[in-house]
Amino acid sequence: MENRKIKRTLLFSVVIIGLALLSLYTYAASEKVGKEISYEIPQVVKDKNLGAELPFIVYESEHQLVFYNYMGIFIYDLDSAAMVKAFIPANLQFYHDQATAVDFDKEEKAIRIYNFSTQNDYFYVYHINDDKFYQYPIDQWQEIQDKPKVTGRMDTSDWSAWNLFYISELTGEKYYPFRSIVK
Repeated sequence: MENRKIKRTLLFSVVIIGLALLSLYTYAASEKVGKEISYEIPQVVKDKNLGAELPFIVYESEHQLVFYNYMGIFIYDLDSAAMVKAFIPANLQFYHDQATAVDFDKEEKAIRIYNFSTQNDYFYVYHINDDKFYQYPIDQWQEIQDKPKVTGRMDTSDWSAWNLFYISELTGEKYYPFRSIVK
């Protein structure tokens, strides 16, 4: 009888330890993969003021332009002259200033965002290919070694979204990125 009680207690202990290890592994794996979070779509109107600074370009190729400003992050297709994605990280105080780092990982085709002033525990990654936005613990942040070079420039005639233009040194063309989405 005593032997049976010891076996039952031992079995119960093994099951509890196994469940604890499984939940710890699941939590660690989910932190490594990242927690999927939502994002919002910015509303850009024709006469929207661009603010104090022109948008920052974080990536450009002969086919695509990625830039951001206080309104959000934008992905523009140069071939079709159309905005293919515009988003604002939901529940993230997003600023277009020195406190916000936005960069582009060419290898992963991902936009990375970190706000130094308000978000000290996490950084955020938008994966372009699968249209997913994730939150990661800041201890997983790694500097991008091969940052994309930017040769094009943005300018405007009157600081309105409608008249913002991008001149690509790669294609030699002039584009108006917001004209395909303004209301």
